[in-house]
Amino acid sequence: MRISFTRALLTGALVTGFVGSAVYASENNDEKKEAKKQYYQVLIESKNIVRSGKIKVEVVKEKEHSAEVEVNLIVQSQLLDQESLGEYREKMTQYLKSLHNKGYKKTPAVITLNSPLKLNNFEEFVKDKNIEVERFYIRTIDKNGNLGTISGIPSENDLVPKDKLKEFLNGAEVVGIYSIEGNISTDETAFNQLSEDNNVFLADISKKVIEEEVLNSIDFKKLKDKNEKIHIDVNIPNFYWFIEKNE
Repeated sequence: MRISFTRALLTGALVTGFVGSAVYASENNDEKKEAKKQYYQVLIESKNIVRSGKIKVEVVKEKEHSAEVEVNLIVQSQLLDQESLGEYREKMTQYLKSLHNKGYKKTPAVITLNSPLKLNNFEEFVKDKNIEVERFYIRTIDKNGNLGTISGIPSENDLVPKDKLKEFLNGAEVVGIYSIEGNISTDETAFNQLSEDNNVFLADISKKVIEEEVLNSIDFKKLKDKNEKIHIDVNIPNFYWFIEKNE
């Protein structure tokens, strides 16, 4: 049995918990939707990013005592197909032009790799593509074949803090890094070199575009007028689960 778990490697702190294969993935479960309604208030009607509705944006807020608005890219993990994913991938070119025209030199990105990169290859890849890494996700495997994920951040001196990594492996082996969160250039040539690299499955730059759309929406501005502490947190998942699902 393959069990997926996550660990956060945060400057020496370790947080563990069990998760499914895709963060913010919808399974069209009516019972789960009803439970969610009890705790969250939908602030803006969900918006389809692809025509099929299999990838969309949801804007919600906890009903009680929270000033944080969650803006989630929702992926219907049981329904997502190559056509919808291809349509989503093509939107990145449009997003890049928009960001570049607005004067952004860099933009947040979630990069999903085709297969896990060994640590030394990862460091070469990041340097070659000029990626400012904020977080990375490592696939591990234990002696029983159970797959795991260690989520880490660079230290002051090391892109991947290997000493800390060893502490948290607990006998598991590192397969490689399969996803990167960070900042990349909005230069068209640089982006094309990244997105068309054989190692890259998807270079997702939707975060800044989605963030701006929400911040500039009438609904959010009304909410901000009522409570100046209101702020948003945009969550974009990687798509490595889709690769593993279709292996």
